Amino acid sequence: MDYINQYYDELVAAIIRPPRAEYDLSELGAPVARLDGKVFVRKDFELKNQRGLTLQCSQFVGARHYQRMPVVIYCHGNAGCRVDALDVCKLLLPMGISVVCFDFAGSGLSEGEYVSLGYYEKDDLACVVDYLRKNNSTTRIGLWGRSMGAVTSLMFGVLDPSIACLVLDSPFSSLKTLSNELVGKLEQKIPKSIVNVAFKMLKKTIDKKAHFNIEKLEPIKHASSCFIPALFAHAESDDFVSPSHSLAISQKYCGDYNRITFEGDHNSQRPQFFYDSAAIWFSNNLLVESDFNEDNPIVFEPGFEPPGLQKNQTATVTPPKIIQIDAIPEDEDEQLKLALAMSLMEVQKQESQANDSVKTQESTEKPKNKRRESTEKSKKLRESREATEKDSAKLRESVEKSKSEPSEKVSKKPKKEKKKTDKKVKKNHS
Repeated sequence: MDYINQYYDELVAAIIRPPRAEYDLSELGAPVARLDGKVFVRKDFELKNQRGLTLQCSQFVGARHYQRMPVVIYCHGNAGCRVDALDVCKLLLPMGISVVCFDFAGSGLSEGEYVSLGYYEKDDLACVVDYLRKNNSTTRIGLWGRSMGAVTSLMFGVLDPSIACLVLDSPFSSLKTLSNELVGKLEQKIPKSIVNVAFKMLKKTIDKKAHFNIEKLEPIKHASSCFIPALFAHAESDDFVSPSHSLAISQKYCGDYNRITFEGDHNSQRPQFFYDSAAIWFSNNLLVESDFNEDNPIVFEPGFEPPGLQKNQTATVTPPKIIQIDAIPEDEDEQLKLALAMSLMEVQKQESQANDSVKTQESTEKPKNKRRESTEKSKKLRESREATEKDSAKLRESVEKSKSEPSEKVSKKPKKEKKKTDKKVKKNHS
């Protein structure tokens, strides 16, 4: 009996008070970090949920990014925290996707004593989604949940069908089913009648401590009402939440979905194959590059503004690199910097105009040069023609002169030749 009581207490704790993740902010990494040659910043903020509890949140985004970005919200497991999202950041940030992570109430550094395996967590998630949309900082939102976070994401997806896509890692189909499976794994077998009584006791205890009805935690009943594209994933050796749970949910799911399995257990490190599949899923459904255009200006995080902008001012830039300055700074040094920047812009403008005029002049001079070259060629031809005519005239004069002055040698030769020919003729006749 003592064994059963001990196990009952452990089961209650596993549902509403698992080991709480304790961490320091330094474990989230530096506020400014470099990844794949790009600079990213972490912005920490707090939100109040519907129960008045403070949630500790963080957003990772590029130091230079588009004003509205696709965002993936990471939802941790029942014993996890926002530090678990760091692997997700390494995967998604280089793709141009911002990542938001937070501690559910009762987890990590957020306020609250108990967790509810998705019952109240969906309201915490709604609080984060509402914050992002009110800030006009997102284009499309995707959800990535693990275990309790996966159940939370699925149940929230039914409430907000505008979510672009889901990645659901090892969700359970029903808390009652899961509890019965865990009891069935006890070394000392307990009759089914006692199990049913124990579940009623469990329901009463949890309702008293954490104020929610565990019988209403049946994510599988939400599957037929959710149409958001979903990627289901499960470790093959998960002995806490059996892979049959995600299989049962996927079989009743109404939206487009895919399901993958891999080696490991409930808490093991996920393989690269899973991360690659999730990256492709988000890329296809968030349409990452479709909203990166002139209607979505580039902004700079405070401290990363280009030269000439006000300090701590989020600069807006419309491609290609046109700095928009809303107001003239009051500081004298800043005025000088602004004047210098404007002077440089004017000089560049003048140089550009000068270059354009030179090109125009060159283009107009080319036909002139061609005409000049053709004129010179015709002149040379004319001169050579005149020289040729002069030479031919001289030749004609010399020929005529030679005709008017006959020589004796020339006159004698024809007589001799004539005699020879006469002799030949006589011989032929004879």
